[in-house]
Amino acid sequence: MVEDDARDGPDDGAPEATTDGERTDLYYHGIVRRLSHRKNSGVIRTASGRDIRFSYQLVHMSGPVTSPKALKEGMVVGYDLGWTGHGLRVTRIKTYLRPGRDRPASTSVSDGKPAETDGDQASK
Repeated sequence: MVEDDARDGPDDGAPEATTDGERTDLYYHGIVRRLSHRKNSGVIRTASGRDIRFSYQLVHMSGPVTSPKALKEGMVVGYDLGWTGHGLRVTRIKTYLRPGRDRPASTSVSDGKPAETDGDQASK
């Protein structure tokens, strides 16, 4: 009789959550390699170096960036895969905030209130 515990190894194909506190979700991680706004598509480079395409219309976004058109080349993203009529494609993309770099420009770091711009200071 085969026990179910034999399947708990790292060869089960599922991505593992990291224990270093950086990212603890179950998405695969890669980098946005190329974006083509004209074709409404893009390419993500996997950790193993494979390029996988996605279509803006067919990808579901989560995280701080909620539109594929707002993605930038070089961004680290989480992604999930699915089979389509055109083969293996990215079906979900999750974006992350990089500490100290990707804060919204309109938010102050110290108190979370909207930051004053040069125009606001000139009117006082």
